Amino acid sequence: MNIHIRQPVEFEKIVAHRHVQYIELTRHRMAVQQLLDSGDNHASLKSRLKQYIAGYAQVCASIDPSEKLQKQPLFDWVIDAKPVQSSCWKFETVLARTVMSNLLQKEAFEQIQQGEHVSASNLFKEATQEHTKAYQCLLTWKWKLASANHPVLQRDWHIGMIHHLQSMQNLCMLCLGLGKQSPSKTLYVVAQRAAAAAAKSIAFWPDRVSTLKVSQSMQNLMSSHVLWDREEYGGSIDRLQSSIGHDTVEIFGFQSIQDELDKVPFLLQERKQINNGAYFDAIKPAAPLPVPQELIYMGPKDEPHPQSTRNSLMEPVVDEEYASTPLSEDS
Repeated sequence: MNIHIRQPVEFEKIVAHRHVQYIELTRHRMAVQQLLDSGDNHASLKSRLKQYIAGYAQVCASIDPSEKLQKQPLFDWVIDAKPVQSSCWKFETVLARTVMSNLLQKEAFEQIQQGEHVSASNLFKEATQEHTKAYQCLLTWKWKLASANHPVLQRDWHIGMIHHLQSMQNLCMLCLGLGKQSPSKTLYVVAQRAAAAAAKSIAFWPDRVSTLKVSQSMQNLMSSHVLWDREEYGGSIDRLQSSIGHDTVEIFGFQSIQDELDKVPFLLQERKQINNGAYFDAIKPAAPLPVPQELIYMGPKDEPHPQSTRNSLMEPVVDEEYASTPLSEDS
């Protein structure tokens, strides 16, 4: 999403008493406008925008609602080459925080390319907070002109972004777990979290790039490992087959996930040979995994991997609980 400021706003000419903070706020906004147009200094833009957001919040809190303004401001922006403007002060808050989120996401993707998944997860978390604050601001904006019906100004758009970024956080943790060779059940739970958040994101705003396919691919792959460890060889092979076709799946720069998916055809062939030579287990579907429609309504408590459909217990209960413990960023 390409967002720029179209016209400057002189805050010192809006409020009757020309306090120095209004002049500083005008300068911060002009600096943000210039940096957005040049696009060549990410760190400086992030710093200036952070100062502008904080200063703007202070100015809004200091204005007396009963005080008459010298003139009504017009906040004029451009989103993907489409002019969007409003005289509502909340409009400026939402746009500024959306730009900040975009900067944080860009930085997070750079961290992903470098394999710094914990740092990327923290940046996605910060971006989530920006959308949460923008959403809270929109809750108090009771009336908008038709010209202000841009997706960025819709509550559901921000809720969808919150869930999308939460899915990205879980994919970061999944890559961290892959690097630490965490138990398959743990990785399954994390992949399911990512899939659940992706499904919720689509439910609130379908017209968005989604992590659902890659999350489900990893969920099926981790489930296949769990089934193989349970000695459900036929079910493991059947589920592994559902992970094939990942060449059309967007992996969002996660090289660890790409490496795992690239192994699937070879792993499938190997497991078929082992099963045909030693176990002779019938290849048939195992207990089904939750579908996206079910994941949307999944509560805060993680759903463990479906239990074995066979009569005998394949694993001790203690291992079941330990392996399902979610990953932490410090683990």
